[in-house]
Amino acid sequence: MALTNPELLELDELATNLVERAGKALLERFRSPLAIEYKNKQTRTDPVTEADRAIEQLVLEELTRQVPDHGIVAEETGQIRQSTSPLTWVIDPLDGTTNYMNGLPIFSCSIGLLHEGIPVVGAIFLPWPSNKTMRILHAHTGGGTWDGETKVTVSQHQKAEPSEIVVLSGIGRNWYWKRNGIRSIPGERRSVGSIAYELALVADGTYQYALFSSPRSWDVAAGIVLIKEARGQALQLNLPDSEWIPFEGFDTRNKATKSKQTDLQSWNRPILVGNHHMVTGVTDYLQSSNNLVDTTINNLKRAFSSQKG
Repeated sequence: MALTNPELLELDELATNLVERAGKALLERFRSPLAIEYKNKQTRTDPVTEADRAIEQLVLEELTRQVPDHGIVAEETGQIRQSTSPLTWVIDPLDGTTNYMNGLPIFSCSIGLLHEGIPVVGAIFLPWPSNKTMRILHAHTGGGTWDGETKVTVSQHQKAEPSEIVVLSGIGRNWYWKRNGIRSIPGERRSVGSIAYELALVADGTYQYALFSSPRSWDVAAGIVLIKEARGQALQLNLPDSEWIPFEGFDTRNKATKSKQTDLQSWNRPILVGNHHMVTGVTDYLQSSNNLVDTTINNLKRAFSSQKG
């Protein structure tokens, strides 16, 4: 059963209030000494700080208080709350941990809400050099994307402009391009270390488009709502046929209750976002048959098959 507009607005307000609280708490801890652990202890990579865990706990406690029957997937603790409800919250308390722990003010908090696997509400906090010290972009299905009191849209250019920013994260540098194709696409290329941050800036037109190699559900759940409601489009690489198709949702609708949140936790797919003309133009450069691409796609197919199994 679809959510009504008043219900969506109420849930949008909840997500917005939560990321605002999370953002304030992150800013209070920013540039302070932090306890740091590494998910990969051998290489000392993939860090998790006490701030990641504290903010996630703040969000989890508030969701438990306000919507105790909803499902939850949270990144840092790996917590899953299984539920028969069609609604699941997907939380990334601090996207851009490496930036944050090194004092670089490019990070975000992302909270998305899925209805039967389809993103319907999203809110993203961004630190920002202004009197308010932060921005919060938020959206719900049918309501547009808002930055405070200002409605925003993706870039309306018909094609990428040479002097404006595009994001190529992993996939853009290494995979899928026709020979010399990446050199042919105009745009100033950037990747700042926070997918949610970059999605928010595509939604408000700061970035022209963004291409990500292997985002997780918590990286994109909120941002995809912002993009779509800002008159943009999100594509995902469909496996196993290797076609770029519109992102409609995380495939949980027909899953058993016990597997829905688990599947969200393990989900990752290449994602391309921007306006319709922009992403269509970019996909023209993503059809290649060279050995590197064939090998990469075959690896993705094998990973996809193992996930299904």
